[in-house]
Parts: sequence; C-alpha cells; structure tokens
Amino acid sequence: MLLSMKASKAESPSFFWADLIRVVAICLVVLVHSFSLTFSEKWDHQLSLFFFVLAKNCVPLFVMLSGALLLTKLDNFNHYWVKRIKRVVLPWLGWTLLFTLLLSPVLVTQPGAFLSELRANASSFFPYIPLIICLYALIPALKIFTQYAPSTYRWYVVGLWFVGISLLPYLRNSLAFPLSVDNGLVRQTVEYSGYLTLGFIWIRVQLRLSALWIAMLFLIVSSMTFMLSSISADTARIYTAYISPGTVVSSSLLFWWLKQLDCGSGIFAKSVKTLSQASFGVFLIHSFLLQQLRTTSFFINDGSLLANVQLFGVTLILSFVISMVVSSISKKVTSL
Repeated sequence: MLLSMKASKAESPSFFWADLIRVVAICLVVLVHSFSLTFSEKWDHQLSLFFFVLAKNCVPLFVMLSGALLLTKLDNFNHYWVKRIKRVVLPWLGWTLLFTLLLSPVLVTQPGAFLSELRANASSFFPYIPLIICLYALIPALKIFTQYAPSTYRWYVVGLWFVGISLLPYLRNSLAFPLSVDNGLVRQTVEYSGYLTLGFIWIRVQLRLSALWIAMLFLIVSSMTFMLSSISADTARIYTAYISPGTVVSSSLLFWWLKQLDCGSGIFAKSVKTLSQASFGVFLIHSFLLQQLRTTSFFINDGSLLANVQLFGVTLILSFVISMVVSSISKKVTSL
C-alpha cells in the first residue's frame, strides 16, 4: 500500500518483479480488509485465519518495494516531492472529495459540516496515507545513508531496528522495549522505516537458497505465526502485527521469492504490468467498496471461509475494474 504502488513508465519494461510484488501486495491488502475472523475450531474459520496471516505481509511488501525503488533514484529534492504530491496526495484528496459527495451530498450546502465530514473520510477510508507521507519524508535522508554507507553499516542499522523494534518487545514486554500494537503515526513511522532500508538491501543480496527452499521457509514461518495467533483475537492482533518478528521474516522471504520470478515479456508479464498500474487506484477505492458491499444482504458476515472469499473476490475485481476505467478516462481527458 505504499510509496511505490504506482509504477512509472521508466520502471515497467525491466522491473517485472516490482510489478508482481505490487500486484500481490495490493491483493493481500484487500484480503486483510475483507476477511472477518471468528476464533473457533471449525476448519474453515481456521483456514480463514491462516490466509489472513499470509496476507499480513502486504504492508511490509509495499514498504520494502518502496525502499528498493525510491532509495536508488537520483531525483533532486523538489522533483521528488512534486512527483509524490501528484501521485499520492492529489489522488487522496480527489477520492476523499468524491466519496464524501456520494455519501453525504446534502452537506454541500453546509460548509462547516462538509469539511468535518471530509476530514473524517480522509482518515477512515485512507488510514495509511498519513503514514505514506511520513515515510516519504524519510526517503531523502535515508537515500544518502543507504547509497553511501558500506554494506556492513546498512546491515547493522537494520539489525538494530529488528532487535529493538521487533524482537525484544516480543521476548519481554518492558518499559525499555514496550510491546504496543496501535495506529500511532509516530510509532508506525519509526517501526516501518526499517522496511525501507531492508528493501534496499534485499535487491542487492544474492541468496544461495533455491526458490523452493525460500517458499518452504516462508510457509514454515507463516505456520508458526498462525499457531501463535489462533488462540484468541488478542494473540492474533499481537502476532500478526506488521512489525512482529514472524511478519518481518516471512515478508522478507516472500519479497525475495517474488523477486526471483521472471516471466519475460509475454502476455502474463503485460497483464501483471497493467494490474500494477491500477494498484494505487485499488488501494484508494477498496475501503469504500467494502463499506458499501457489507451493507447489502448478499454478503453474510459470519467469519466463514466462503463468505470471506466471496467478499474478497467481488471487492478485488470491482476495485481493479473501477481503477482501470477511471485511469482510462483520465488519460483520454488529459490527451485532449
């Protein structure tokens, strides 16, 4: 869901792996927001939780991809921020305005109430956009460090981040290293910042393990996280957090595995590229669609696997279709 969700024309021809990671990550984002969990011993409820655990790699994937792509670019400071504002801030404001008009058209005649509703919708439908902007603010400084620091120093900083932010709080919750899973913007910015540097590192590391072994390790780590999370809603909230040790390891393995896949320039690669270009639109649209779909009688929110998959599938397809249609209309309007 993050800095690199919108692919640039310069990236697309040679970065199939980036397009693939972007598409997988946005699908996982929609799955996380679509699934309702019921903690029981029913097999389909347990399977829903397992898919939810796998999907929690979505945000780390996006942040690592952002680090892998943006920390290597040579944009000057002003050009960097102009591009970020065009690609994230303006679409955020535009879709917030559209959703507010659709949900509360009568408030247009009440400027104060309309602005209040606009602010509420900006955060409720797009809770991660403020985090994205904060991570953007770190990129110019991190770029200097990652590009000029020796590899050992980069690993040292990432190691400190993993031990202090992720591992120690889970080993022992203390005042020095508190275990806290919340939506505090400052806390999240610090927590996710390590993923930026990790993404920069991963595209430069050559692992001797085969793709099969990496996939097996990913499933093993995810299964361990699932077992820790299946006890109750509280344990699921803690162990499936985006900064938990299991998520850090599993998302790194998944990022590396997806990066190894290469489909050349065939139909599949072109399809992935098309979906990748629509991924930021999906990110902006899917929360609104989920809210509307959940109010219909067609979807039963009982936590079953079938109900979760139905809501996920319909939301994902509609989000991609709407994103592509809006993008096509926008291109035609701008070309006039």
